[in-house]
This record gives sequence, structure tokens and C-alpha cells, in this order.
Amino acid sequence: MGGKRKFNWKKWLIVIAGTIAALALVAFIGFTWFMNKSKPVIDGELAVTILDQDVTVTRDEKGGFRIFLPKQMLICIVRKVMFKHRIDYFKWT
Repeated sequence: MGGKRKFNWKKWLIVIAGTIAALALVAFIGFTWFMNKSKPVIDGELAVTILDQDVTVTRDEKGGFRIFLPKQMLICIVRKVMFKHRIDYFKWT
């Protein structure tokens, strides 16, 4: 007495379309949340303990940044970075 059940393709089509729509909605919400939380802070002042003198950071109209600092401070920072990473000038020349 076992009658063969008819395959209901409309039901499965609706389930698959709903699943795809739900996944797209979750992906869109996740992407929007990630993009809004990962923006840098570009206004205000920030105190950094390793800096001895004032440093100015400006941004242009495209969002690129420029750092202005005294020459002596730049030399000191470069030396610290070179020592930390053991950079040897003579290997590259």
C-alpha cells in the first residue's frame, strides 16, 4: 500500500531561496558592522609615552596622512627600529 510521494519542487525551491536570502542578509549585516567598527580615529589628540616632543599628523582630502616631527626625533626613531629589527645597511648596498 505504499504510494509514491510526489516530489514537491516548489516547496524546496522556496526553502533554498529563503536560505540564500537569509545568508545574504547575515553577510550584509556582518560586512556593514565590520566596516563601521574598523574606522581609525582621526580627530583629537593622543598621548604616546615614547615621544619626547610634539608630533603633528595631518590628513589630505583623500585620507592620506603626513607626519611632521623634529629631525632629531626622526633619527632617534630610525635608530631604534634598526636596532630592534637588526637591520644592516651594508647587506642591501
